[in-house]
This record gives sequence, structure tokens and C-alpha cells, in this order.
Amino acid sequence: MEFETTNQQDDILAWNGNAVIVAGPGSGKTWTLSKKIQHVMKECRSYQGVIAISYTNKSSKELEKRAKFLCPETKHSFFSTIDSFCSSEIVLSFGKRLMGIPSVQVLVEKVQEEEQLQLIKRIKKAIKAIIQKYSQYSIQQIYDQGICVYEELDSSYRTYLQERFLGGYFDLHLISGMANLILMSSKNCANYLKAKYRYAFIDEFQDSDFEQYSLFKRFSELGIISWAVGDFNQSIYSFKSGSPEYMEQLTAMESFKRFDMDINHRCHPFIQAYAELFLRLQKGEHISSVPEGDRRIARVSLTGTQYRIGTWVNETLDKIIEMSGVKKNSNIAMLGRTHETLEMISEVLTVPHRLHHKSLIDDDRSIGGNMLRLLLTLSFNPREYTTNDFIESYFDKRTRGIGKNIDTIKNLIKEFKCECQETVTDYKRGERLISILNKIIKNIYPDYELNNFTKEACKQLIDNPVLLENFKPFKDEEIQLLTIHSSKGLEFDVVLHLDLYEDTFPDFRSIGNPVKEQEDANLHYIALTRAREYVFLISNSTKRFFSPKAQRYYEFNKKASPYILGHIEEYQIIFT
Repeated sequence: MEFETTNQQDDILAWNGNAVIVAGPGSGKTWTLSKKIQHVMKECRSYQGVIAISYTNKSSKELEKRAKFLCPETKHSFFSTIDSFCSSEIVLSFGKRLMGIPSVQVLVEKVQEEEQLQLIKRIKKAIKAIIQKYSQYSIQQIYDQGICVYEELDSSYRTYLQERFLGGYFDLHLISGMANLILMSSKNCANYLKAKYRYAFIDEFQDSDFEQYSLFKRFSELGIISWAVGDFNQSIYSFKSGSPEYMEQLTAMESFKRFDMDINHRCHPFIQAYAELFLRLQKGEHISSVPEGDRRIARVSLTGTQYRIGTWVNETLDKIIEMSGVKKNSNIAMLGRTHETLEMISEVLTVPHRLHHKSLIDDDRSIGGNMLRLLLTLSFNPREYTTNDFIESYFDKRTRGIGKNIDTIKNLIKEFKCECQETVTDYKRGERLISILNKIIKNIYPDYELNNFTKEACKQLIDNPVLLENFKPFKDEEIQLLTIHSSKGLEFDVVLHLDLYEDTFPDFRSIGNPVKEQEDANLHYIALTRAREYVFLISNSTKRFFSPKAQRYYEFNKKASPYILGHIEEYQIIFT
């Protein structure tokens, strides 16, 4: 399907140099990147491709899907996350030149033991210091001077990394930092990357950390045309060391050209104008324009705790649907800052709805945990993820003799799906699933041992139908309940914005911290711009929350968030 491009998109697509694309919500950035990839692939040789990286596996999969729709043959392109790229293309491929050649397959996952974790943090800090030390040197200068940057790492740290690597393990916390050291220390690695990849596209760049930013700059030095794509107003991950300052630094570099994509094709114009006015008010900027026309921001004030919001939705949903013209309830989202608020509302909602219930698997970032999530998704939601997607994730079909392994995995996946979908359950079902999961893992990673945490997570899920709902597709009649963080990148006809308390937007812990204060404003902006047609700003008079320290619930009367008070109130309608 072809779209009529804007002048902004035409200028971006015509550019063949390094770029920073500042892409606002609903601006069509994924389509634009897909179109650019289509253009680039025409110039690539059979052994070449592009690096296309996004923040999550889900968003990178969407970019890959769009790109392959426009250009079925993407040759040797790499679509995934930055961690996955650093692992497969740099650390596992060229780390052996520095750390030795392991006799077993190297597995990349996060360590769990506290003592090891503290050591990893010290190594990470030391790696960052080395990257900073050489940040003023071009990569060619480092090669010309014959510097092996990796050897500047303390010998005790190198010994630890070598022993782990030769033993078949590498820690995910260190992956992007080590990718920098390896690239600066190995000209062979540089030659490989610049021969294989013509362009590097990194989405959500406003959330990149220092190591990822440094690696991206090195790509451009190698002659790989590099595009950073992001939105300063959607930066919300400083707790993961992500910062928009690195994207700002790129815009100041002569070797990068800035492009803006600020035409919102998603939101009703009033919603976008309101969201932009909110940001300008927060920054104390001059107000050059205000929202005009049909008002699409509705204010709802309720008396009571979060439970009252649930009963209000039960009573008012038909009116909301009539007002907004929404066709499917699944196009209505309730967005909260905390999962706790969503759980309370879910308890009293009588209308069909879906809330992602927390489970052990949410905190399992091991290889086995990631694989379990994928297998459950393809078992219950094949439209989102298929057996073929799984095979492509773990096997290179071009490898000689791999067909037999793939057939074995496909048969095991069928077993896994049948066991998951079995309606008659018994106490042995969890053990059977763990056994199949273990066989699948062993066919891919022969030396990997499934940890007890993943086994417990599997048993918990399979014994609880409510938790398994997390992996099933939304039904048309179900309202969606999500945290604002997890709604990023999604869109709905109607958004019901929750948790609009004085101490939550902005968070009381953010006061006096400009970075955190801006992130809180960005989070509100993200919630507003998820909506195509209407936003309902919902405040309730009493905040109920659980204190883990006191092991009890508290209730306090709260004023509404300052984000929805003052001058901005002029552009809200009161909904009763």
C-alpha cells in the first residue's frame, strides 16, 4: 500500500548522508524508515544489507515486517535490538580474538548472583571510562597507533571475562560496552562491518545510553551511513541510563544533518495541539498557538479511590462509545502510571477488559525465560509470532545441514503448542512442558541448563489460566488496561488517562531533578498522544496504595495533578 508522502518525508528519503530524524508521535517514522531501506537495498550487493535496530524485539519485528513488505529481499540485513546486534555481530564473532576461542557455544544472559553482579558493575564502570578516554580519537587514529584498547582494562577483569567466555558465558550487562572495546581493538571487526552494512538505522535513539551512542558514532566513522531516529519529548528511560543528551550531541555534529518529522497523522489535530501546548507550558516557553476547533480532551473528576474509576467506567462506557464513535472496545485504553492502579480498577470492572497480570516470567531475562515467552506467544497468538519467526530467530537457514535440526524443533514446538492448548489438565502438565522446553533449548544451546526460576515461572503460568491470558490476542470487546510505559508505540481511538494525582504527575521524587521532571512531563505527553480521537483525563479524590515496608494499605486525599490545572484547563471539556 502506497502513501502520499509529505515534503518532510521526501527530503528525508532523498538524503544519503548521516542523519538525525526527530520524529514526533504519529509522524510515520516506521513507514519512512521502511521506504528508505527499500531504496538502499537496490544499491546493496548480494552480501550486503542494513542494520535496523529498535528498542524492543516487538518494534524491531514491526520494522522488519514493514520493510519486507516493501522489499521482500533484504539480503544480509540485521533487524533486532542493539543488544542482539552487539552479541552476534561483534562480541561473539570477534571477542574470541581477545578472550580466546571457547570450546563450547557462548551464551549471553544476565548474571543473577549478587556477588557477581557487583563485580559486573565495576567492570562496566571501567569499560565506560576507557570508552570515554578514547572518545576524542577517531577509530582510524586508534588503529594507526596500534593501540589495543581492550588491554587497558584491568588484568583481573580481563581474566574474569576470559574465564567466563571460555566457559561458554558472557554477561548481557556488558554487551554494548565490550562491543565498543572489541571494535576499537579489532580492525578485522571494522572491516567486516563496513563491508557488510551500508546503513545503520537506530530507532528510539532518545533512550540510548553512552555505550550505545559511542558505538553508533563509530559506525559512522567506518563509513556506514548512520541514522538516529527518536523524539526528545518521548524520553522516559533515565533509570536504564538512557538520555536524550546523546541525540542532542549528534544534532550538533557537522557530519549529521537534522530532519524533523512533526506532522502527526495519528491524533486528532486538537489532541496534538493540546499536547504541544502542555509541553510548552511546562518548559515556560512562549505560547505561539493554542488548540482550536472541536475539543477532544475531556476532564473527569471522581470522588473516592481508584475503585470508583472502575465503577464509573461500568456506568459510563456506553456514553463514551457514543461520544467517540469507537467501533471496538479494544480501541479504548486505560493508561496508568502504576500497575497497582490498574489492578484495583480491574477488580471492579464488569465490562470485558484485559490487564497484563504480573507473573514470575516478567522478571526472567534468561535465555530459557526469553524462549518460554516466545513459545507461549506462538502457541496462543500466532498472528503476532509464528513458528517460522522462532526458527528465523535461532537458525540461519543458509547453514549447510541445518534442515534436520529445524525439523526437530518444529516437531517439538507442535508438542509444546498441543500441551499448552490441552483443555484437560493434570498436575504433571507443567513438568511435561518443562521437558519439551528443555529439549528445544538443548537442540539450540546444547550446554545450556534451564534454571529453577524459569521452571517455576513455567509451572505458575500453566497452572493459572488468568496468567496465560497475557499471551492471547485482545478480543474486540475487551478494553485494554496498560501502564503508560508499555503503551509507548501503540495507538488507540480513546485513552482514559489515570493516576493524575499531585504527587504522581509529577512524581514527588522527581521534584528538584530537572531530568526526572522532564521525563514525567514526557510520560503525560506520551499518554495524550496515544489517542486518535479522544482523551479522558481522570482524577479521583483519594489515592489508595500498598506500602511494602509497612505491609499495609494507606488512603490519602489528593489534589489533581498540576498537569491538568491552570491555563491548560481552558482547553478541556467537563465530562459528567
